[in-house]
Amino acid sequence: MNKPQAVAPLSEAQLDELADLLDSDLTPEDCMDLSMLQGYLTAVLLGPEVEPERWLAQVWGEGADAGYFSAKAEAERVVALVVDLYNEIDQQLRIAPEEYEPILYLDEERDLQIARPWCMGFMLGAALNEADWQPLLDDEEIGQALLPVVLCADEEGRAEMEQSGEDPAEFEDEVAEELPEIVAAIHSWWEAQRAENRPARAKGRRR
Repeated sequence: MNKPQAVAPLSEAQLDELADLLDSDLTPEDCMDLSMLQGYLTAVLLGPEVEPERWLAQVWGEGADAGYFSAKAEAERVVALVVDLYNEIDQQLRIAPEEYEPILYLDEERDLQIARPWCMGFMLGAALNEADWQPLLDDEEIGQALLPVVLCADEEGRAEMEQSGEDPAEFEDEVAEELPEIVAAIHSWWEAQRAENRPARAKGRRR
């Protein structure tokens, strides 16, 4: 079997370009930002396979697609960068999931990491195969590991935190620190599921 071809990580300049395109007037108003996009693609890649046309359509927001772009070159460039990021995350999860690094924004005034966009993207990615992800959520151990992401993405949970006097921003910063470990744990869970469902190889006859 041929090994997958190595993928070069996106440079800082390419990430900046992608972030700018996603946040520009060229894209629909509901388009994901870079942090949300990475969380979304991470969930897409961790779980059961999702057809590219299906996951890509969600990047632009509800009811939009790459046809929104007024110029073909603009559409091709942003789609190419999104696919490059997808391939980079895929390689990272296959080779060294424990070294995963989330792309997060920073509240410079308070020096706190902002994890909510990433977590919202992750939950949107998991929702593409909601039924397949339900056993993970129901699993006592791994479901508990994912709980910070679920709570961070939940608007009602955030409101309840504020009402109870908790600081959602500080909670987000705590979640941000846990994300690499959470991603690695979820990766291990899905790999175990795939191993259980993988057909056993037939043994060849010895001569």
